[in-house]
Amino acid sequence: MVSKGKAIGFLSKLNPFVQKVPEIAEKLSKLEDDKEFQKLLGRLGTVGGLISIGLYLFDKILENISDAEKTYYSLINRTAISVAEQIIKESDEIAADEQNNENILKQMINIYLFKDTENEEYKKWNGLAVDHQIVKHFRENIIALLEDNNLLTSQYFNFATEFNSKFKEEVKNNLTFLKYQKQKIQKNFSQKRLAYLQWLSKNIDKPNPIDGGKKVTDYYVHFVYL
Repeated sequence: MVSKGKAIGFLSKLNPFVQKVPEIAEKLSKLEDDKEFQKLLGRLGTVGGLISIGLYLFDKILENISDAEKTYYSLINRTAISVAEQIIKESDEIAADEQNNENILKQMINIYLFKDTENEEYKKWNGLAVDHQIVKHFRENIIALLEDNNLLTSQYFNFATEFNSKFKEEVKNNLTFLKYQKQKIQKNFSQKRLAYLQWLSKNIDKPNPIDGGKKVTDYYVHFVYL
């Protein structure tokens, strides 16, 4: 178990990513005095510790959370960590750098600001949980930890494939996931359609040098007369 001071120090590194999300910031602040959390922090130097701390964090965040989008993001992170736990059986025995594990958790907490800090990546996201950039980063980080411990070429050579398969299975069996995922995919489609219509309205009367200077309207007129 670590001291309350160390717990406060750890949480202070996560706070910048949740300052704009008061509901989550409040939940994390309460972990300062949480004995179980302090106990888990004492295991930060292992892959098992990383997994246990991550699960505990996002379980606490998910308790009575009111915002649908933040619930979805929290589930994305929790599911990624849970899937890694299912695959890596002896995680408590795999050493890991504490600073690196802190950075992995900070990266995951950043999901709540992802729309603001990584706007271009967010726009490219198709809405599927398994394809979220945060999940990809987490999977890559775990693979790197396994490689550092010479485990990637032995029992975990198929980690990425197994991770994706299990993650998709978890999503398929979670109604909250499916509901918000569907909304996000529909929103993406609407945004792409709107972008196309805006492009069309802007370029409809411009001549196309590739096609002898024809305008977009010429194609539509020709189609109608056919």
